Amino acid sequence: MSKKRKLSKKKKIVIVVLAILLFISIALTLIVIFKDDNSNKGEKISLKGKCQIINTLEIETGDSLPTANDFVKKCSEKITIDYYFNNKKVKLENTNTEGEYLALIKVGDKKYNSKLIIKKSTREIELEVQDITIDYGKEYKADDFVKSCKSSLGACTYSFKEEKMAKYSDSGEYSITIVASVGNKNISKNAKLTINKKDEKKEDNLVDNSSSVVKIKTVTETNTTSSNYKYGVTLDTTTTIYYDVYSDGSKKEVDRSTTSSYNYNNFNASTSDLLAEATSLANSNYNIASSVVSYVNMYRSEVNVSPITMDNNLNIAASVRALEMGWSKNFSHDRPNGTSCFTVLDDLGIVILSAGENIAAGYYDAASVSNGWKNSPGHYSNMISADFNKIGVGMATVDGTTYWVQIFSA
Repeated sequence: MSKKRKLSKKKKIVIVVLAILLFISIALTLIVIFKDDNSNKGEKISLKGKCQIINTLEIETGDSLPTANDFVKKCSEKITIDYYFNNKKVKLENTNTEGEYLALIKVGDKKYNSKLIIKKSTREIELEVQDITIDYGKEYKADDFVKSCKSSLGACTYSFKEEKMAKYSDSGEYSITIVASVGNKNISKNAKLTINKKDEKKEDNLVDNSSSVVKIKTVTETNTTSSNYKYGVTLDTTTTIYYDVYSDGSKKEVDRSTTSSYNYNNFNASTSDLLAEATSLANSNYNIASSVVSYVNMYRSEVNVSPITMDNNLNIAASVRALEMGWSKNFSHDRPNGTSCFTVLDDLGIVILSAGENIAAGYYDAASVSNGWKNSPGHYSNMISADFNKIGVGMATVDGTTYWVQIFSA
């Protein structure tokens, strides 16, 4: 025979409550596991109550490459980062290329996914810096850390963010902040300065251990020579020689350095002096000029203005203007001789009813310079003006910077 035992009503309620609590506990555990396995949902996620991972980090081309600490905040654990593009691990050394990268973050023994998005820069100054290494006792300048600087506003000048940055002399590694300025605009980037340890052998004061002749000091001699380059511009070459001077009056050369740079102060070229090179540039850059005109006509069509026609004589005039700005470093609508930019049309016998000019510097191609002009109200107004029916485009690269010119006429 069998025997059955019925549970009391009170015991049944207790069992139901315990079952509900067990279900809630299991559900919360699964949620925590799910959050750990899906740590890239666009929010900061807490790890062990200390670390926070940022899901997406957006920067622009030319920015400093983020470190693992830029992705993980408030964390004392060891952090490493690996980047992947199209499911392949890549060594990301700079931010010059646009794209979207998977950032695999390792915190302690756990791994989390984040994302790095590199967008095209909208800045008016593009600065790329480099680390430098010098021997103990040598000098350095802000320019030494600059790999390149491009700007639509003109030529870049460089400085240290803090004056004390320029005064490191002991051996070691230092973080240096370089500031590039164009007019009242500036951008700063960090670079590394490494000063090698002092060479004790070179610092030995005794020239001959058997004599009493000792080194007194180290002196430098600097000599600069100039040679004519073209258009009145000279190439200045500076040679610095380092000597050890000894107690007997003798000296010994221990090092030397040579630097060369253009001196643009004496630019004196006229339109006729520049005409041959300008004509050659207008021919060789024809396809680039045509591409710029295509962008102009696209902008004109967007506002229902008739297309504009490229004119080769205006291409040559614009090329003259690009050359004289590059070789004089006079980035202005006034020519180096002080006259208006439109006197180039008079020099070339080009008859016009009205005219306009757009200029730019530092852009890489037709697309970037056209977009830069479009985003500037004054330049854009010239490009879409119904008052103009002809256009010339010129470009010239001088000492690493490309100068662009548009001349409009009717």
